[in-house]
Amino acid sequence: ISKLSENGNKGAEICTVEFPYEVFPNSITDLGDGTFAYLKKEKLNWSICVSDLNGNLLKEYKAPYERMVMRNLSFDDGNIYFSYAKPGKMPDLGKLNISDNLYSFRSDDISGGVYYPLANGDSLIYSGSFYKMNRILTMKPEFSESVPAEINEPDILENESSLDELP
Repeated sequence: ISKLSENGNKGAEICTVEFPYEVFPNSITDLGDGTFAYLKKEKLNWSICVSDLNGNLLKEYKAPYERMVMRNLSFDDGNIYFSYAKPGKMPDLGKLNISDNLYSFRSDDISGGVYYPLANGDSLIYSGSFYKMNRILTMKPEFSESVPAEINEPDILENESSLDELP
């Protein structure tokens, strides 16, 4: 993950946070309060991580199911939305409420699956993937399952990587 200069060298990378071998960060979204969330894949395990703009990991919300795959984060009004899939299931909508530390999931398969979900008032805009085309669709999300998130809150002082350490 890289922090880019806002003035001077616009768009120039000024520092980087390194991740260990077999750890892959992706799908970054702004949380609007000086923090950001991203998906972390470590071997076969997924989690949603929240970090500050210095690269310090503040919280890690582990995926609640084995062999669950997560993609496409977005944020709105205290909720992180994402696309998820489990074995034998089409990609669907998941939500993490970061105030209540609660995952919520839709569980009925929907034709085309749910990709790139974005909140739009009380509805959701998403991409569906079909045999001959993709479509932009909307839904009023109804979550049928809720699971408390398992949270890892690392000691910030132990974090060796900081985006402010590099020149």
